[in-house]
Amino acid sequence: MSEFLRKKKIGQILIEMGVIDDQKLEWALTKQQETNQLLGQTLLAAGYITEEDLAIALAKQFDVPYIDLTTDTNISDEAKRSVPANLLQAGELVPLEIVEKTLTLAVADPTNYELMDRISTITGYEIKYGISTPTQIRAFLGLAPAGASSQGSSEGGEGGEEQQAANDDPVSDVNLEFEAESEEEGSKADILKQQADQKPIILLVNKIILNAINVRGSDIHIESWETKVLVRFRIDGVLIEQMTIAKKAGPAIISRIKIMSDLNIAERAVPQDGAFSIKLGKKSVDFRVSIIPCAEGECACLRILAKENLKLDLRALGFSEEEFERFNRSIRRPYGIILVSGPTGSGKTTTLYAALQALNDSETKIITAEDPVEYRLAGLNQINVKINKTDPDRSLTFAKALKAMLRHDPDIILLGEIRDHETADIAIKAALTGHLVFSTVHANNAIDVVGRMADMDIDRYLLAAAFIEVIAQRLVRTICKSCIEECKPTEEQYKFADLEGEEYRDMKFYHGAGCKACGGKGYKGRAAVYEILDIDDEIRSMIASGTSLYEIKKVGLQKGMSTLRGSAITKIKKGETTIDELIRISAA
Repeated sequence: MSEFLRKKKIGQILIEMGVIDDQKLEWALTKQQETNQLLGQTLLAAGYITEEDLAIALAKQFDVPYIDLTTDTNISDEAKRSVPANLLQAGELVPLEIVEKTLTLAVADPTNYELMDRISTITGYEIKYGISTPTQIRAFLGLAPAGASSQGSSEGGEGGEEQQAANDDPVSDVNLEFEAESEEEGSKADILKQQADQKPIILLVNKIILNAINVRGSDIHIESWETKVLVRFRIDGVLIEQMTIAKKAGPAIISRIKIMSDLNIAERAVPQDGAFSIKLGKKSVDFRVSIIPCAEGECACLRILAKENLKLDLRALGFSEEEFERFNRSIRRPYGIILVSGPTGSGKTTTLYAALQALNDSETKIITAEDPVEYRLAGLNQINVKINKTDPDRSLTFAKALKAMLRHDPDIILLGEIRDHETADIAIKAALTGHLVFSTVHANNAIDVVGRMADMDIDRYLLAAAFIEVIAQRLVRTICKSCIEECKPTEEQYKFADLEGEEYRDMKFYHGAGCKACGGKGYKGRAAVYEILDIDDEIRSMIASGTSLYEIKKVGLQKGMSTLRGSAITKIKKGETTIDELIRISAA
């Protein structure tokens, strides 16, 4: 806004152009107070300036070209195809050309940032614009003048409102039809590509993606069922159905996603993984794509990685004060290994990145190996692990990456995951030779991490010597602050949450009643709950001697090991989450 205020005022520009004088400007400013119109529109309505005068003045104000569409202006076919038909029919812009990654538009209103952001999102191009007049734009597109009945204005003929509604939402009817595949018309791959490139499919996929971002979704699930295609978003950790689509549209939708992710659209028998990015205004959103063949057709899962949503402040992750102090103390150790466990989507990466960010300074060398690198952080050397299925010798595994990393004299190492004996063995040895190592392991809880590492045939003495801390984590939904209220759990809830003791009867419980801010769900956002086992000399001795996991847990609890249940109960007491969320993670 401040940049806009620094621009020269439109009245001053029109005076400098010589099309109005001070007297007309003073009249227009007075009239503007009565009508609440923009100054330029007030002068235009009075006949003191023309549309061309106003467009030229706006071009000067915004420091962009004035585009006269009445001259020999050409529009490239590629530019025209890139913009959805409904946006052209609205008569607010003309796409002129595409040069490299930039789409040039002629627009009438340079303050319509929402429209230009939408075009950028849909097309994937950076937007550059010049200014023309509304009349020239509509005439160039072969549309009737603004206000004519064919545009569905309030004074228009029958069916105007329905036509406008259709223009506003071109994919509101998703019962799309496609011709049956025929080998005689060409290869199946060619047919799939033709269908995927149809404008309704492009608009539909764009709409699904944009809607998921707008509702803070973390994943998009597109599932092929017997009679339909189902679209669901994972919002705050829970899948919510969004729309159903005609079964025939499924292959084209999946093919469109494959094209965006640079995958093989002809391959439908084996899983494929890919990625793509879109620009949404000034921010970039990355997507990790997985396609799997199912009995009723291919299914897609798109994981949304919005950098702006990444919280890299340790205190913002959900640690209690005691948990924070323990974790913060552990990550400051000069060497050893810290392991984090939890299912996919439990926030492990965020926790580890927050730790790295806290340790990231000019005196510390940090190298990561990830599959893939999800977020790029300044100051870190990040390696993408990649498996080459056609030529395994050219694969970059975690073990290979780790061996190479150690030759670069790092202080801190992050391994995206420890999956096998070779990687685990190198990681443990690195932790014992002066490096601080962070990684993740798939296990149900903190104690199971110890067993999981032992199952990889790692010497227990080395394992015990290397361990600093083991963490398990989950994400719980947080109560919407706009509609939080006290509530009384049912007897069934007390039972399933295992809170039947008298000490819990006087405890206060809360939930969200549901409001506009949370979409009626009662929840908004998520926070992590943690199980933290600090490895001291006694527990280190138990690990080295092969003591059972049960006994290790027993001693850990006596020494103050936090549990997932305990962490969730602490959040319930603070009014941050609900008893239902405790029940959801209780099995862990």
